[in-house]
Amino acid sequence: MKYLVDKVAVVTGAGSGIGMHTSIELAKRGCHLALVDTSLDGLQNTHACVTDKTRKVSVHQTDVSNAQQMQSLAREIHGIHGSIHILFNNAGIASSDTFVSMNDDSFRRLMDINVCGVVYGCRFFIPYLNQQSEAHILITSSIAGLIGLPVQTAYSMSKAAVRSLSETLRAELYGSNISVTCIIPGAVKTPILQKATQNSSNEVASQELAGQLMRFALPPEKAAQKIVRALEKNKARAFIGFDAVLIDILNRLAPVSLQKVFTAYYRRSSFYGSGD
Repeated sequence: MKYLVDKVAVVTGAGSGIGMHTSIELAKRGCHLALVDTSLDGLQNTHACVTDKTRKVSVHQTDVSNAQQMQSLAREIHGIHGSIHILFNNAGIASSDTFVSMNDDSFRRLMDINVCGVVYGCRFFIPYLNQQSEAHILITSSIAGLIGLPVQTAYSMSKAAVRSLSETLRAELYGSNISVTCIIPGAVKTPILQKATQNSSNEVASQELAGQLMRFALPPEKAAQKIVRALEKNKARAFIGFDAVLIDILNRLAPVSLQKVFTAYYRRSSFYGSGD
């Protein structure tokens, strides 16, 4: 989608991190915005950042894991804006737990948001996207969706699932008016790393992991710039950050060796031996 001026973009998880900064970047390109998040404070903060950059912005406090809310959301946004051209399925949460230590309720909540939220977004917005001559879906996966990361069991599962959905949709919608891009970030400086500690059975180890990742994480505004460029160039996949590019290459060339590296890291971490 080369021309973004006057396009209507829906961004889930718009209250912070990648969603917030991608909303700002889309606004700079002339998009109208429908901002979606569960956090009203986050939405108001993002709204304040984009109101001077675009003409029309709407705010929607919505739980993406709720099918009824998402169906109503699609109708509501179309009613306000009159059209929908871009859907950025970005809302998600993280957790840091091994398979044997993860809590069932936390696992279901993560899968409901990270996987079902994307499914509902695509299901209920595609009929409106189909009304446009050109439309685009972006889905946020992760490097955790490329390889199985220790202590990221549920998160890796969820991001692998939406990566697969992205590739399936792109194939099924090929030749139609809707294009699909899978966004694959490495470490990005967003609140998701800190919030993951709240969903972990080992808070100390989770904080240790978050601190290590933050040291080389990409600023979210740079991630947003790369995401919007991927949209403009209609890329099938967009690797965000040097670490994402490197891991993709290594996973293609030496998948077994790469897995051994992550296994060695896990065995040196505070997670090892904590209930395994």
